[in-house]
Amino acid sequence: MVVNVPSVASEPIVIDSQNGEHDGAQLAVTLPSDLPLDHAEVADDGTVVYPGSSVSAAVQVLDNGSTRLQTVIENSSAPSDFAYSFGGGVAPVQAEDGAVTLSVTTEDAVLQLGQVDDAWAVDANGAPVRTWYTVEGDMLVQHVDLSSTTAFPVIADPKLTYGVGVYLNMTGGEWKAAAAALVGATVGGVTAACLGAKLPAGIGRIISQACTIIGVGTGINAFISSIRAVKNIKLTGTACYQMKIVPRGPLVKVNSSNCR
Repeated sequence: MVVNVPSVASEPIVIDSQNGEHDGAQLAVTLPSDLPLDHAEVADDGTVVYPGSSVSAAVQVLDNGSTRLQTVIENSSAPSDFAYSFGGGVAPVQAEDGAVTLSVTTEDAVLQLGQVDDAWAVDANGAPVRTWYTVEGDMLVQHVDLSSTTAFPVIADPKLTYGVGVYLNMTGGEWKAAAAALVGATVGGVTAACLGAKLPAGIGRIISQACTIIGVGTGINAFISSIRAVKNIKLTGTACYQMKIVPRGPLVKVNSSNCR
């Protein structure tokens, strides 16, 4: 995992998984643009801090590869809503239970690149402060409910996990169509498949996107082989099924919201 944190708060924090198999996708996380933040300072523990008068931001890379985006709300005159974007066609998707995943959505499929931990915030006394996420277009907005009894400063802390896996979500009918389109594909034909050659337009876009995410090589060979195997599995045409493609995992039925 490589995390590049810029010296200027207006530039994106780039999170890239470089493990030999997953070399195409990145998260380019942009901090809330309306925060008046100064140039970065590096704390003794390696945390990158962007100081401000009413709000400061801090970026901390954890040992497990996740990235914490801390917002420090200094006083009651500070903003209480903070919007994050992720670049490269990556957008937050919020499930019915409130869980947020970071996904690339094509016309035909959804590829999940990571997840955002539950929203939390605490005040200067260590008391929890009510906070929640909403998704507005391609932005994830954290709302913090400040009140007259809130002790400042308040720390709000989205945590992003990237590299936990890349997931492809399609309906049973789409999986069957992909399997039929790739039934004749061989290892030698992987490059052609990645270019969408001789594939129906929709399936071609899915495979092309997967090749970008995984990287052409052993990973995409295994992925194409797994799709071909779907032709022998009984699926419900309108139900949603998910396959973990980095690292490889089985095809499982999931909530229909994953295929929207």
